[in-house]
Amino acid sequence: MNTRPRGFTLIELLIVIAIAGLLVGLLLPALGAARSSAQGLQCLANQRQMLCAATVYAHENLGHLMPALYTDFASAPARRVGWDFIEVYEPGGVRREPGAMWSRTDNGQVLQCPAMDGPSNWNEGGDPYTGYNYNTSYLGGPTIGPDPGHPAGNGPRWDSEGHPIDASTRLSEIGDPSWCAVFGDGAFGEGANKFMRAPFAGPRDSDIGHAAHGAGAQAFLHGGASNAALADGHAVAFRVAHRDTYPQAEPFLARGAGFLSAGNGLYDLEMGR
Repeated sequence: MNTRPRGFTLIELLIVIAIAGLLVGLLLPALGAARSSAQGLQCLANQRQMLCAATVYAHENLGHLMPALYTDFASAPARRVGWDFIEVYEPGGVRREPGAMWSRTDNGQVLQCPAMDGPSNWNEGGDPYTGYNYNTSYLGGPTIGPDPGHPAGNGPRWDSEGHPIDASTRLSEIGDPSWCAVFGDGAFGEGANKFMRAPFAGPRDSDIGHAAHGAGAQAFLHGGASNAALADGHAVAFRVAHRDTYPQAEPFLARGAGFLSAGNGLYDLEMGR
């Protein structure tokens, strides 16, 4: 009696390989969807942390949110202070450290969106973490400072008509915090621009032309959704990418990018959407 174990025939082996390939094909989309969902949840958690830090900053600075950017020529060496990172201009080059609202935190890893693979599109991609932008059209504007009366860089600047305005708004000035985006997923080219712009000019956009609004749009990279942290403290995923903006801005809108609302309703300080 022959007791040698029987091996697989070629046909049986091919059937096994085909079944394994079919199972892999069925599982990969589910695994990809699970990974995307996990990244989206982590991104929402990151933005809620950022919102907490921004709120603490405002409470320590007479209710003002942080400026998006201000240049401090009075310090030695000179510094450019962003809402996320500070650039210190030393003789040997530029040194970066956590920025305006991060003085009591670690190295700012929460500023890295887990779904963003591209670089920071600011100063040749030098920021160590990237993926998020801050509402620069209505909440924080670029300015030069600080001056003696505004050591946090909240000093006055001017709107497009030459009227003086604060460089950054106060939380109390937001008419409907539940519909005002503070942070979101940034998009520009293959990376992220950290200055969020409304589709049309806001009071703190006098530093840019109409074309730049395309660079300040939102990335819809979480399974087709874009996360945003709103001023009332919650973060939510938006699934409709609005692309209506200035004609000059349209060429700068990244593929898959858009705005959170058809107009400026989710960016401005007014009541309602």
